[in-house]
Order: sequence, then structure tokens, then C-alpha cells
Amino acid sequence: MPEITRRHLQLTLTLCASLGLVCTSYLLYRHNQIHNAVLVRTQHEAAVETKEAATKLDEVIASLIPAAQNLADELGKKKLSKKEIERRLRAKPVELYGFGVAFAPYQYTGEQELYAPYYLELEGENQLLDVGLEYEYATGKDSWFNTAMVSGAQFLEPYRGRASQATIAEYVVPFYLPGTKEAGQKKPSGVVFANQSVGHLNHILSTLYSGATGYWFILARNGSVIAHPNKALADKGVTIFDLAKQLSSSALHEAGQDAIAGKSVMTNYRNELSGSPSYLFGEPIQTTGWVLCRVFDKSELPFEKDELRRSLMLVIASTLLTALLLILLGLTYAYTRSTALWMASSAASFMLAAGIGSLWYVAQNYAPSSKHVQQVRGKDELYQLAQQYDGGDLVPLVAEPDKKGTTDKTAVDQLREITTYYSTTRHVPTGIFLTDLQFLNPSQISIVGYIWQRYVDKTHQQTTRGFVLPQAINSNIKELYRKSEGGTETILWSVEATINQCLHYRTYPFDSKLLEIEMWHADFDQNILLLPDLDSYRLLNPRSKPGLSDEAYLEGWRMTDSSFDYLERHHRALFGMYNRGLFGIYRQVVKSDIPNLSFNIRAERRLAETLFADLLPLIVVALLLFATFVASGEWGYASLGAMASVFFGTVFSHMRFREKIPAYAVVYFETFFFAVYTAIFIVVILATLYQLGTRIWFIQYRKNLISRLLYWPILLLTLVISTIYYLY
Repeated sequence: MPEITRRHLQLTLTLCASLGLVCTSYLLYRHNQIHNAVLVRTQHEAAVETKEAATKLDEVIASLIPAAQNLADELGKKKLSKKEIERRLRAKPVELYGFGVAFAPYQYTGEQELYAPYYLELEGENQLLDVGLEYEYATGKDSWFNTAMVSGAQFLEPYRGRASQATIAEYVVPFYLPGTKEAGQKKPSGVVFANQSVGHLNHILSTLYSGATGYWFILARNGSVIAHPNKALADKGVTIFDLAKQLSSSALHEAGQDAIAGKSVMTNYRNELSGSPSYLFGEPIQTTGWVLCRVFDKSELPFEKDELRRSLMLVIASTLLTALLLILLGLTYAYTRSTALWMASSAASFMLAAGIGSLWYVAQNYAPSSKHVQQVRGKDELYQLAQQYDGGDLVPLVAEPDKKGTTDKTAVDQLREITTYYSTTRHVPTGIFLTDLQFLNPSQISIVGYIWQRYVDKTHQQTTRGFVLPQAINSNIKELYRKSEGGTETILWSVEATINQCLHYRTYPFDSKLLEIEMWHADFDQNILLLPDLDSYRLLNPRSKPGLSDEAYLEGWRMTDSSFDYLERHHRALFGMYNRGLFGIYRQVVKSDIPNLSFNIRAERRLAETLFADLLPLIVVALLLFATFVASGEWGYASLGAMASVFFGTVFSHMRFREKIPAYAVVYFETFFFAVYTAIFIVVILATLYQLGTRIWFIQYRKNLISRLLYWPILLLTLVISTIYYLY
């Protein structure tokens, strides 16, 4: 190569490589901006939502204060009869767990030592107990009574109630009967108390805030867990410091100290339920001094995966192009030495192979997201959705502020509204729990599990019991039990079914699958909406896989999450659901008017198994082909026979591969076979031309050295282009 040409080439490559570095830097910066913007926005929104949730929870808990204080004031003004006291207790709001009065010994009457009527929720119904008949609460052993008698009105630390047999959070206020304080009585006449159970607190959180991301829990003033999805933590009195020690997390320990000191906190740790990297947000509940904590799993960050995947692939492509330019630039200084040429070829091949691996990693971790009409994120959103199909106006959970900046609805109003709705709606709560799944073939799955429904006696008297699996080819549904309790009938069925699926394989083996199990109600002509029975699941965020057994296993796949969605289907039939009058149709029921409840499972291929079965044979074929190509100069025409064997081996491997793929179009991994076919064809031509002594300089140059040098770089570059085309 003339010196001036070489210098011009070096200058051109230097400029191109510099431009490539600038382009790569910009693309990487842009990707980080996209990633960090989502991260900052999510952290801010989660912190704001945690603060709002703490405020609303504080509002609900603070409702204990006026209830107890008003009754204490009334008892201080006039002496109420037992019937009057009990009538006031029975008027307690539904969101209060328990409401009661405990008189000091012989304070209510001189003949009865203890009198303590207690109206509380037991076994789903309100009952009136006399705690004084259950045990002696004034002996000094029960702090709930004596603390208020000595220290005045306050919120007590949560404790296990002897009468309720539940962990309760309680507000107590002492009172003096009329005339007793003026007569010189130093101790109060008794205590009025109102409380919430941990079950009520969990219901509040699950109703207003439980949803598609993370979970919530509450800490007492001393750091002990009051309410948690894992109820054992609350029952055992575990503290946040115990969790920090168990998880070896100093960050969680420090956050716990700040939280119980009344500070807002945010920290990183591996959560106690799944061990996944998570954010912990904490906000004080002002009235009680407790702490509301929200755990946000980092894997649930709302990234636009398509955008991030493409931006990362652009970074990888730009990096590879820049690296190849730098390798070519280095080669211009030592292109006459065979060692330098082989080093450059090896470096380029290594970079391209690493690029393919990087593209695979990005494709696996940023799989295309499925677009669904309406994903169920919690009771509040489900409540609003269900109301749209009741024929009434949509009632927002959060009322619009008026001109003065206030809202009509309080958190208590929202709780009452949602709780009442779920006990009176004509729609049917439906749950599912799968114990086994299998792929029968590429477009069908078999499921084994349970489906249940809950029917309210007053609302569903004329409603048919049952459901339909519209995708099922065959099914075996058996009723296991039917139980009526508290005005609600619960029916459980065992289900075995073969379900059709519409699955796509274009990006195989990076084709994550969304398995959809649709359910319709048995009454076609009523357009009854099936509501997911959210109360039957401890957690609702998809990563916790609600509705899936821990033992459920899908061979060759990893089930990553599950959720309930509503899918809009446009059916091209009325299924005969219309009435014909004297002249035409006067009534028809359109099944497409309501969305279908679908239980969805996302599954990702176990790449190690797939790549071992499909990629390893191709790697062996490519190596054999290269070895045969290198030896073709010594073997002569005998090398063509070896290449033919390599070709037929590739064909048989390709045929076995096609048996697993139902798609008629070419899938991503199939392009690897076509690349090998092309390589075999080109190698055969080059080897033949060399044996014929054709006077083509790059073929005769050092026994086809240039072609051998370019074998791996060109083959791998082809695969890089194919990977970007299919997975981008």
C-alpha cells in the first residue's frame, strides 16, 4: 500500500473512530438520562404517595379520638343507664373495630364491682360483651385500663386483647361521673376506649393503597411491626431492628432509628419477603407516633422497557462500530505481519461475540411489554372500573376540591363506600390458584388448579352459579365445596383444562410469553362482570405472583409475574342473546360490552437450556467448517467432502429446530442457520477457486489467508446485524 494512501486511510479511520466515540458517549448519556428520569420520578411519586397514605391513615385512626371523647364527655355530664350506654356503643361506625366503656370498681353501682360493656366485631359480626365478666381488668395487670387512669387520654402501644383475641391499636380517655370530681374523687370513674384491629388496619391499606407495586406495613413507636403482609411478624412482635439484623442491613437499622424519631426516610435494602433489592419509604403517622412504611421492589420500576432496550442496543452497536474502526486503524500500522493480522481478526471476533452476548442480555432483561386494556392494580381502581358497568355514574375515589380547596370525601368516606360496594354489587368476585402448568404444544397449555366465586345472598339470588373458560378445548371442572356464611355463599371448583393460546415466536429464544386464562360468568345474558377476589391474595404486585403456587413449574420456562387484567374482546356474534318482537329485534345483549377477566402469567425462557440445545450444535458446525477451510489448502478436493458433511449436519440440526417452532415465518434464531448455510456456500466456492488456481489475488494471497482472516468477523458481524434487526 502506498504511503500516502495509508496515511489518508489512517486519517479517515481516526476521524471516523473519534466520531464513533462521540456518538457512543452521547447515546450512553441519553440512556442514563432516560433511566435516571424514571428513577427520580418514581422515587418522588412513591415518597409523595407514602406521605399522602400516612395522612389518610392518620385520618382513619384519628377517628377513634372523637368517638371516645364524645362518649367520655357525655358520661361526665349525666349518668347513663346501661341501655343508654349500650345503645351508644352499638352506634359505633363500621370502620371502628371495638368501642367500649370500663368503669372502675364499684363506680357504676355500689353493688356491681366491675362493669365494662364492649361492642366489637367478632367472626364478621358485631357483638356486645361485658369485659368485667370475662376478667378483672382493674387489678393492675391490664395496662389499657390503668395507663389511662394514671396518665390520661392517649394512644396505647398495640397489644393482644384478651376479649377480642386480636392485636389492637387503641385510644383511651378517662372520665369522671357527674359530681365525683367536685366531691374530691382523685381517680377517674372509668375509661372509654375505641380501637382498631390489625385486621382492620390491613384492610385499610389493602383497600386504599395495595396494588401493582410493592407492599405496606406499619411500625409502632418502639419500632415493632403492627401490621404486615407476613402476619407472623406482627404476631411475634418483631421490630424493624430485628429485621435489619436478620437481613444484615445497616441501612435498614439507620432508617428504623430515623423513622421512629419522626423523620421521613428512604433507603435501599433487600426486602424481607422476597429478598429483592427494594426501596423503603417511611412517613410518621402524626396522631399516634407510628410509622407507615412502603416497600417498592426495584424490579417493578415503571420503565418503558422498549425505549430502554432500544437505547441500550444503540449504545452497543455504536461501541462495536467504534471498536472495529480502532482495530482497523491499528492494523494499518502492521498490516504486513501475519501475527498482527490474526490478532486483529481475533480481537474483532471477540468484540463481535461480546456484542452479541450484550445484545442478548439487554433483550432478556428488557423484554417488550404487553399492552393491556386495563390492569387491576388494587381495590380502588377495580371499584371505579366496576361502577362503569353498573349503569351508574362513575364516583371518583378522591373527590374534586371545591373553590375553597377542600374535598367532600374523607378517607373514612372512601373506605365505607368501597367496602359497602363490594358487599352489594351484582358483579361476582372470582379467584384462581394454579398448582401446575404445562406446554402441551407451542400453542396450547394445560392448567391444574382451583377457581372460586363468592355470591351475596341478597344480590345474587337469581344469578346462576358458575363460570366459563372460553379458550378451553376440553376441561374437567368439579365442585369441591359450597359454603354459606354471613350472607355470602362461597363455591370452590377444581379445574383441569387445556387452554388455547395465541403466542408469537418471532424473537425466539428471547420471546417471553404472556399466558392468558380468560373467564366469563355462566350467565351470558346478564353481562355480569367477574371481579378478581383481591382479598384472597396476600400481595397483589405482579412480582409476588398472586394466584400461583410456589410449586408450580413450567418446564424450560421461568414464571416471573402474574396479574389480573381486563381484556376487551370484540365478538362477531350475539350468541343468540336477543329477543324478537312483532317486527324485528327489541332487546339484545352484546357480550363485547363488558371486558373479560383474564388471569395472566408472564414466562421467560430459561436461556441456558435453550442455548445449549440449539446454539451448541451451530458453534460446533462453525468450528468444523473453519477447520476444514483452513486445511483445504493441504487436503485439496477432499476438503469438499468434509464441507458436505458439515452441510448435512446443519440441515439435520435445522430440521430438528423447526419441529419446535410453529411459526411459518423466519424466527430470530433461525437466521443463525441461514448464516451458516451462507458461510458453507462461500467457503466451498473459495476453496474450489483456490484449488483451480484462479488468478484472484485475495484468494491466492498466502493460501487464502484473507478469506480465513475474515471468516469469523464476517460471520459474527452478520449475526450482530440479525440480532439488532429482530430484537431491537
